[in-house]
Amino acid sequence: MQPDLIHVHTDDFFLVVNPVIYTEAIGERNAGQLDYINTRGAEVRGRILDKIGFYTLLADDQERPVSYVNAWERANSAFPGMDFYKRSSNGNYDLFLARGYVDAGAFNDHLHITFGYDKNFSGDGIRSLFLSDYSAPATFLRLRTTLGRFVYENLYLELTSDYIRKGDQQLKHKFATMHQLSFRAAPWLSIGLFESTLFAREDQFNAGYLIPVIGYRTVARAIGEADKTSLGLQFKAVALHTLQFYGQAYFDQLKPSELGKNGWWGNQFGIQLGGKYFDAFTLRNLDLQGEVNIVRPFTYASGDGVTDYTHYNQPLAHPYGAGFAEVIGTLRYQPLPKLYLAAKSIYSLRSVDSPGTANYGNDIFKTYYPREGDYGYSLTPGTKITGIYLNVNAAYEIRPNIFLEAGATHLRRKTDAGVQLPSATYAYGGLRWNIAR
Repeated sequence: MQPDLIHVHTDDFFLVVNPVIYTEAIGERNAGQLDYINTRGAEVRGRILDKIGFYTLLADDQERPVSYVNAWERANSAFPGMDFYKRSSNGNYDLFLARGYVDAGAFNDHLHITFGYDKNFSGDGIRSLFLSDYSAPATFLRLRTTLGRFVYENLYLELTSDYIRKGDQQLKHKFATMHQLSFRAAPWLSIGLFESTLFAREDQFNAGYLIPVIGYRTVARAIGEADKTSLGLQFKAVALHTLQFYGQAYFDQLKPSELGKNGWWGNQFGIQLGGKYFDAFTLRNLDLQGEVNIVRPFTYASGDGVTDYTHYNQPLAHPYGAGFAEVIGTLRYQPLPKLYLAAKSIYSLRSVDSPGTANYGNDIFKTYYPREGDYGYSLTPGTKITGIYLNVNAAYEIRPNIFLEAGATHLRRKTDAGVQLPSATYAYGGLRWNIAR
């Protein structure tokens, strides 16, 4: 049975057009009303001459989110994962999803060129300390070159600078370039080097940003250029065919002579370690994953208010920003061919700046200056927050790519003084067609 609404496949042309629907009712405890997600649209994908590929997602979305998402939007003037949106006086949101790209291969597919407006993700984890799909989509150009056991990627991004939400306005843009070199050292081991640069000039792009040499911007920063350049390392190792280990290390600034001393503010870095267990305990289609993320204060922030690691008032990497430790566990199980079960748990310890003008490096939208001195910054300075997030989800595929879905979520957060922060317990159910959760 052909599951696509429109399906065209000839020797030189391939086209698929499908509807996209995501409708969900959400019942939050003590909310007094039903929340919802209502998304309708279309997805188009295809290839021309088996060389040029294209993808487009267009959808209209109305939402009344749960309380803690609503609180986050009002505090940050951004809707998680989205760009422009409208908020009505009754707490409803109107959004439009528009994403797409064109991809072309050259030189016997040794080079892939992709241009579009979408999200990107770097790494093998649940989170990414380099570049995640948490924030809004962005205009990008990606060049991916494969030569033997080497893969070299250049990614150029047009980002939206931090802004204050008000009436009609033209938002300023900033630009970034990211280079990533991966090497398959052995059939079971891959290692990589990452470099990112955010340019210190808003609404200015020059040809020098396109230089594709990794390390070039790191040298430029070392001799005094104002741009913000960071480095990263990552690895992925496979053991016994069912185990996979991975990790990332992100370095914004690092002074080894200050490590292990009294919390120097300038040591800004993050560490990720994780593992996956496929067909766990010899049970087919049971997959487990665990991950730890730790990021020091002031990491991803800047001294000029332009080169902070953000896009559309949202973090480009980890959603917590900086100054936190996090442990994540996930379970995925497919006991029947059409039944998908999943569970996720997150425990986090992070901090927020104290009221007033205190700056302890937790808010990456603040500049380095002024700050509360140069020393004494533990992993979580300021007011400490512990958080627990639990989610269970069941999806049944009634027809190809059409899922009936139901689940429940519990989020609890409080400060070290015992003050409860926006939390929620809710259940949901709905229909999902040709779109991820």
